[in-house]
Amino acid sequence: MRYSIDWDPDILREFTTFWEQLPKVQQRIVMDTLDDTDRMLKSDPWAVGESRHTDSVRVIISLPLVLTYHIDNRLSIVRVVDAKVYWKKDR
Repeated sequence: MRYSIDWDPDILREFTTFWEQLPKVQQRIVMDTLDDTDRMLKSDPWAVGESRHTDSVRVIISLPLVLTYHIDNRLSIVRVVDAKVYWKKDR
């Protein structure tokens, strides 16, 4: 079964605003990671990530990206409900 990816509009807006402020090199890293994560979630969202709160709410950590998502099996939709980017700080 293939799943569609849907983002909460507010989360997508926040994520886009944050992404636009990153240096180009970091933008590319985030987009590459997001592309990889997107492929995994479309293929089998149950096989990646870890459960949170309920079985259908999961989090996938693929640094620098952390996504929280909800799986709707009936509609074959993965809805991204939170997105964060974490960078390792230089010492």
